[in-house]
Amino acid sequence: MFFLRGTVLLGLLIAFAGCSSDVTINEIDGGTTDTDTDTDTDTDTDTDTDSDTDTDTDTDTDSDTDSDTDTDLAPTVIDTIPGLAATGVADDISIVVTFSEAMDTTTTEAAFSSASIGTVGFLWSSGDTVLMIDPDTDLVYASGTDEIAVLADEYTFTIATTATDAGGTPMESAFISNFFTLREITNVLSAALGLTGAVVSTGVVQTGAGDDPVAGDHDDNLQRKGFMGFDISGLPSTIVGVAQADVASDQWLVSGTPFDTLGDISINHITAAALDQNAFDVTPLSALGVFSDSATYEMKTQDATAAVADDITNARTYSQYRLEFATATDSDGVTDRARFSYNNSTLTIIYLLP
Repeated sequence: MFFLRGTVLLGLLIAFAGCSSDVTINEIDGGTTDTDTDTDTDTDTDTDTDSDTDTDTDTDTDSDTDSDTDTDLAPTVIDTIPGLAATGVADDISIVVTFSEAMDTTTTEAAFSSASIGTVGFLWSSGDTVLMIDPDTDLVYASGTDEIAVLADEYTFTIATTATDAGGTPMESAFISNFFTLREITNVLSAALGLTGAVVSTGVVQTGAGDDPVAGDHDDNLQRKGFMGFDISGLPSTIVGVAQADVASDQWLVSGTPFDTLGDISINHITAAALDQNAFDVTPLSALGVFSDSATYEMKTQDATAAVADDITNARTYSQYRLEFATATDSDGVTDRARFSYNNSTLTIIYLLP
């Protein structure tokens, strides 16, 4: 029995010989082997500390300090029509103000003020960045006869700092702008000698009436046409428009019954180098209308605004007009004519200057 136990014990020792575990046999008592296995793990930590510390410190501190600290810039006015201190502004102008960003329409409209412009209407566009300010009544022009003495009227407006953008940020400073309207100058021109008078249908200048314009026929049954010419070469070259022009002449003598037999006297806008056959026959540039329809002695007047504007545009030296009855002659061998005063023939022009 002892031999057997010894054999078993030897086998166990051999079996564990290759292990690093310490096997302690405390008791071998009657076949009960109390094996207290104290596993002493010999950890061969072959720490291959290949300290290849690839310190690729990719400190990508993308300091994109996009300081989104909500710094909302204050809105500003970036453009106006008319511009600051603009001159020659028309009386029916609509003011246009362009802002740097979308605005709060209520606060911006309330921030507008102008003692000179008066009450206005508002119209927004372009995403509330453009404000049109339309005066309720037309502005006025300074007027007179002396273009040097007449000074243009100034208009001023303000947009206060109470105007805010769509996000509620107010303007940092008030915006103030001004402009000047056109001036209205009146010039009365007298008839030009040599281009005022009468021409017979034969092309001959009628001399019996002096330089007075005459329209109608004589006892020779030949038609007469009257002419008025005005020298406009002395008008300022800076004229930007004609507000009004009227041609007038004093009908001071009527012979026979021309308005009964020949009709009304019409006035036509023409251009001619002299009082001759060409002036008598030339096709009018435009027909202005009826100049006289009765034998009443009085000043006869006709609107010539478009005619004068055309003369100025085409740089003509003279503004010329022709008077003629609807019917050339009644062939009754009786003088039927209307005579106008050379001395009382005028062209009144109201023109616009910056």
